[in-house]
Amino acid sequence: MYKRQANDNELLPDEFYLSPNFPNPFNPQTTIKFEISKTAYTTIKIYNTLGKEIATLINEYLPSGEKEISWDGKDNNGNIVSSGVYFIQMTAGSYRQTMKAVLLK
Repeated sequence: MYKRQANDNELLPDEFYLSPNFPNPFNPQTTIKFEISKTAYTTIKIYNTLGKEIATLINEYLPSGEKEISWDGKDNNGNIVSSGVYFIQMTAGSYRQTMKAVLLK
């Protein structure tokens, strides 16, 4: 990613970007890194293979910068989900990206 200088000590991303989660496959937790190039309403959601929303990790305006969040393999109700393939989807402004995550127990 190219960076733009915010001041003498801080570099900011010049575009939106969702990195692959790690570890992947994971158990019990995976880390999701992403970049926001400008303040934007941002969501990060987890979906199952049927397209059903399982969890919402972020649903708010975020300032620009590099960010990181973890998913602990639980749904919106706090229930542990079963082993399988899940999709992590980030939406920020007009940017949308989806990554595959595998939960192994």
